[in-house]
Amino acid sequence: MGKKPEAANHEWKLEDDMLALYLYKVEQEKNISLTQKDMDELARAFGISIADMQARIAHYKQLDGKGGLADAPEQARQVWDAYWDLSAESLMERLTGRR
Repeated sequence: MGKKPEAANHEWKLEDDMLALYLYKVEQEKNISLTQKDMDELARAFGISIADMQARIAHYKQLDGKGGLADAPEQARQVWDAYWDLSAESLMERLTGRR
């Protein structure tokens, strides 16, 4: 299990979890690491602190079997089950309603 980010306080909505999964998938599919600035800007646009976003991404990493933060919340597990098979781009389309 990885190091736990700062305590998470955000009340997560479905769209927030979809964004966190999107960020995780982008890094996995593109084999890149998003910069702190990029992640911070996206998280803030949704009203999420960077610490909360990092914690949720760590839950998705654990659900993917790659370490991360254990004990993912139920909503994160539901989003994982519903959207994991989508590409990052398809997930963003679902999140924004845009094609």
